[in-house]
Amino acid sequence: SAVALAPWSVLPAGVAVLGLLALSGWRAAVPATVLVALAGWPLIVTAVPGSQSASAPIVTVMSANTLHGQADPNALVATVTARGVDVLALQELTAGSIDALSAAGLDRVLPYRSIAVQPGGTDVGLWSRYPLTDPHMPTGFTVNPVQARISVGGHQVSVIAFHSQAPVSERTTRSWQSDLRRLAEIMRTAGASTIVAGDF
Repeated sequence: SAVALAPWSVLPAGVAVLGLLALSGWRAAVPATVLVALAGWPLIVTAVPGSQSASAPIVTVMSANTLHGQADPNALVATVTARGVDVLALQELTAGSIDALSAAGLDRVLPYRSIAVQPGGTDVGLWSRYPLTDPHMPTGFTVNPVQARISVGGHQVSVIAFHSQAPVSERTTRSWQSDLRRLAEIMRTAGASTIVAGDF
């Protein structure tokens, strides 16, 4: 979605900064450079080899929005298997799509799961190669997420499968902001390193 691609907008923004520098000089370009650098920092951290701590556990995480259960279950399970995914977060699940994923073998590849069943049948789910400790559904969101802990290499890691309200109008933007504020609260009180995977 456009929301998911938003971080990559820093690439054309960087080109625009170069143009501003050429046309208006460095004084005009400095504030824009700072903003682009701040926006692009998450991409830099994930792209540069060695930017993560050498002692940190390695966990392969995948997230997918199933578009109300329309995703191909066999293709999804094949991708999970081929990529060696350890933790899978799925959004917009239906009861039928959960059964189809089980039939396609997802529960054999990632045997531990927890589903946050939502009113209206658009669910959020978390599958894991590692046992899920204390799986629960934090409240206070437009769509309540799933949170649990896994143990990887002796490290406790909190994992959250998350689906925010899409900010497509003034009303939904307020809900989106509220969802992100509530997510920040949950992360601050997790008591462990936290991975959030989902549709933002």
